[in-house]
Amino acid sequence: MQESILIKQVQIVTPQDTRVGDIYIENGKIAKMDASISASAELVIQESGLTLLPGVLDPHVHFREPGFEHKETLKTGSEAAASGGVTGFF
Repeated sequence: MQESILIKQVQIVTPQDTRVGDIYIENGKIAKMDASISASAELVIQESGLTLLPGVLDPHVHFREPGFEHKETLKTGSEAAASGGVTGFF
């Protein structure tokens, strides 16, 4: 994992509003969010059209285990959820 990541000019969605700005992540945690951040980072992400959302909870999943493991397992379903930004499910 990168120790520092700077994400530039991304649409940031928070519980209060949606805005365009920069996010600086240090040691896996958001250290700063601002309209513009001038900091050096090991990884800089600057792509147009990106949207940053908070982690999503999915309260209604249908993993195919037990019985239909040829379609999906708890492992593959949770990996797919994580890749889409789901941080928890039940």
